[in-house]
Amino acid sequence: IYETEFELNDPPADYPVLSLGQVETTSEVWLNGQSLGARWWGKDHLYDTQGLLKEGKNQLKVKVTTTAYNYLRVMPKKQDIHVDYWLYQKRHHSRLPGYARRPVPTGLIGPAMVIGEYSN
Repeated sequence: IYETEFELNDPPADYPVLSLGQVETTSEVWLNGQSLGARWWGKDHLYDTQGLLKEGKNQLKVKVTTTAYNYLRVMPKKQDIHVDYWLYQKRHHSRLPGYARRPVPTGLIGPAMVIGEYSN
């Protein structure tokens, strides 16, 4: 869980969006005590903040949940047949050579920022 406070002198009026940037794997967000929901996978962890951003101090709380992949890859072999199978699948079906042998980035990588409006 990441928690911070930030000051806004002039909150965006149009369509303010909180972008968490790169997040591996899921995120849940609260702004000033209000839930903004959750995002699963994908590259865009964007949250509508309309009506919740205020001038002055704002409180942001982000909960990030990752997979157990990095932990599982260092477990002793044959400790759990399901772990061996899952790692085998990742190793043999990944587009990246050696994927199952190296750690993968996890957590809130960012950068997180409030943007004035979002357009596709």
